Amino acid sequence: MQSGLIKKNTFFLSISQAGQMVLAFLLTWVAAKKLGVSRFGIYMFASIMSYFLFLLNDLGVVTYVVREVSKARDRAGDYYKNGLILKWILLLILVPLLWLYIKLSGFGPEKMWAVLAFSVFGFFFSMNQLCYAVYRAHERMHYEMLSNLFEKVLITGAGLILLYRGYGVVALCGAFGAASILNFAVNSVLVQRRFLHGSGQTNWPFMMHLLKASFLFGLFWILTNVHERFDVLMLERMTDDTIVGWYTLAYKLILVANIIPIVLTTAALPRISRSVHDDPDETSRIYGLGMKYLFFIALPMIVGTLFLAEDICVFFRKEFSASGNVLRLLIFASGIDFFSIFFSAFLIAWNRQRHLTLLQAGALILNLCMNFVLIPKYQHIGAAAATLGSRGLIFALCTVWVARRFRFPMNALVPGVVSTGIMAIFLWVWKGPLFGAIGLALCIYAGMLLLMGGIRPSEILIKKNGQSES
Repeated sequence: MQSGLIKKNTFFLSISQAGQMVLAFLLTWVAAKKLGVSRFGIYMFASIMSYFLFLLNDLGVVTYVVREVSKARDRAGDYYKNGLILKWILLLILVPLLWLYIKLSGFGPEKMWAVLAFSVFGFFFSMNQLCYAVYRAHERMHYEMLSNLFEKVLITGAGLILLYRGYGVVALCGAFGAASILNFAVNSVLVQRRFLHGSGQTNWPFMMHLLKASFLFGLFWILTNVHERFDVLMLERMTDDTIVGWYTLAYKLILVANIIPIVLTTAALPRISRSVHDDPDETSRIYGLGMKYLFFIALPMIVGTLFLAEDICVFFRKEFSASGNVLRLLIFASGIDFFSIFFSAFLIAWNRQRHLTLLQAGALILNLCMNFVLIPKYQHIGAAAATLGSRGLIFALCTVWVARRFRFPMNALVPGVVSTGIMAIFLWVWKGPLFGAIGLALCIYAGMLLLMGGIRPSEILIKKNGQSES
């Protein structure tokens, strides 16, 4: 089977995301210490607002472009150039809406400028994602890897300098916007020269087709991300910045963890889109490998966090000890998200985005109802419980829709269960420092998994001829 490209693309995206995780962790740690709980809450709230701007500016264009260009690469220029103009038109609509929201919310000057500064990042993040769509459709994820690392190094470097020189949350948010602008300048040149070669014409009817065809994808992703982030908006409205800070520290750590299934799904989607109708054996093989390795990562991540949650949060600052129980709840949500995110690639390839959209709408309604009931009494803990409940609904239905089409040998998961159990015993008796616990637990788990044959080198390593031994 020709699986070398999936492995290579997963490798490149993993390197990119691993680098971003390290840099994000460093910046989050310094920001939490320098800004304090309240201003850290403002920083995280502004970052979430920027992501909503990205979703409304994208409207599913990136996902649709990946799927269509992966099947007809000679049309990359048409999709890219018309998508670019469409995003600028949408921005003209979104700017006054954003300003109206800020005015109606009654933000103080610091929060207002933080949101505006991060909104610049949200828009250019959207433009950069369109460039990444071209890379992904051509299965050349090393360009995305280099671009992401370039941007993250700029953000982290500028952010650390600003924080250590005593600048506040607005300057930190501005660093994100400036880095994204520079990154887009580089990406736009690279896409034109390496992938489009001057091809593609702007065409109003095609642009409208692109918007219409992308809309269901956009609605799905908007509902998904509103569902995942609306709890922060409700906490901000119903509590204060300190409680938002407690909640969003744990939330930020979960976002970092969810990079893992996103990497796998992003790398596999172009191949799944091509094989799902023509090569069911290849599709089934991708499903089996993805399920096994996501389980091998998710289970020890959940168990380890249950033991170490409070120590992890206190590492950022003592005042974040209240984030520990939030993290214990959200880690379960993250673990089941691993599979829900992976399953979404198959449903998109099967053209079942309508099912996904309806599911996300139902989960969002459940989440809103639970938050309205739980936040007034339980605050950040209530928001975490609502998130776990609604994401559990998504996981259950996605499992029913996808797993019934494939057969998966459950005995393949036994090495992960046994290895996690041994790791848990170690964490239960360990009384040493946090990083010692994390390092030794990882070594114990990985060592046991290898000894039990849970990992096969042929499933991970890339042969020179690009063939898979599996």
